[in-house]
Amino acid sequence: MRRPESLATPRQANESRRTHALPVVLFVSGYPDAGLQRIFGRAWRDVGQIESWAQLLAAHGIATAVYVNDEPARDALLALQYLKRQGAGLNIDPTRIGIWSVSGNVPNALSLLASADAATGRCAVLSNGFFFGSAMVNAARQYGFVAPADDSVLASVNPALALFVIRSGREENVGLNDSLDAFVAQAVAANKSLALLNLPDAPHNFEVAYDNPATRAAIRQTIAFYQTHLCDLLGESSA
Repeated sequence: MRRPESLATPRQANESRRTHALPVVLFVSGYPDAGLQRIFGRAWRDVGQIESWAQLLAAHGIATAVYVNDEPARDALLALQYLKRQGAGLNIDPTRIGIWSVSGNVPNALSLLASADAATGRCAVLSNGFFFGSAMVNAARQYGFVAPADDSVLASVNPALALFVIRSGREENVGLNDSLDAFVAQAVAANKSLALLNLPDAPHNFEVAYDNPATRAAIRQTIAFYQTHLCDLLGESSA
């Protein structure tokens, strides 16, 4: 397995951060890189949304990783395994790994979270995503993302893994919120560790297309979620 395509670490960390292994967030894609190139005209790691989240997390003491993605289900798992096995050489703490995924990438992230390798993961942010059901299957056919997850996958997700689901009330993608709402209801019924943030007036890519106090607060809450679950051992989170 090659090392992740991009690994961002805090550049202006204090001495305590330099001497301790860092927590890391893995950005999980559900599209082959070639497919993303057709949709966005650039690779996954070069999408502005990814760059901005990576910079923001790095500013708060959390490394991020993006990987080469030819076969999404396989490569997400390989990237996670790489971080767990080779983390020490990258100044990464393999016991403090989080996941971030959005939109059509979420089914692949959910499948990854159900894997044995993710059982020791700490947390995941799943933002405005398709999860499972007919809407997800139809969207996967339309947009070209992989759809490995179905509604049975939640049972395999570690109950101790903290989930943070973000929902936009003005979602443009048909059926997405129905899929998301069904997942949340199932997760609550299964007594999973889940927090839901609903943004009533926000569109799909709220952090890109809708700048207002509520969406800025959502970004701060996302950072705080990662700090709570990834930076708790050494008190590494920054203000």
